[in-house]
Amino acid sequence: MNETKRTLEEKLEWASEGKERWQQRLTDAENKTTRASEMGGGILGFGASGNQRAAKQVRSAFGSADRAYREATEKLEYFTNKARGYSARIQERDRVQLGREQILGASWVKHKSYGWRKVVRVNAKSVSVDSGYSWVDRIEFAGIIEVR
Repeated sequence: MNETKRTLEEKLEWASEGKERWQQRLTDAENKTTRASEMGGGILGFGASGNQRAAKQVRSAFGSADRAYREATEKLEYFTNKARGYSARIQERDRVQLGREQILGASWVKHKSYGWRKVVRVNAKSVSVDSGYSWVDRIEFAGIIEVR
């Protein structure tokens, strides 16, 4: 089994291409719905006693358009989320890692999940921050994205 490792940039490009492809298919599905609507509007006597063959064709056209629309929206959401995830991973990889020297003297730190927290003390590998309660929370240096 010959598996090649793709870089994050290649994966992002793949997801972006998939997103564009399914965006076009979504547009095609919307056009299909419009054509099915026009088809149903042009039938004379369309109703309970109308042309049953024509009614079946219209229902079939709407069903086909609906399936195409559902598939396109589902795949578009999938590729959009993939592209967003790869982009976030690239940003995290390229982010400058802050060390103890950069954090010393800072009164506030911004964590990637918790937001801004007031610094209580800087430890060897982490920062103790105010939790708003009687204890302090500890944040690893790797999770800090900005200091003030």
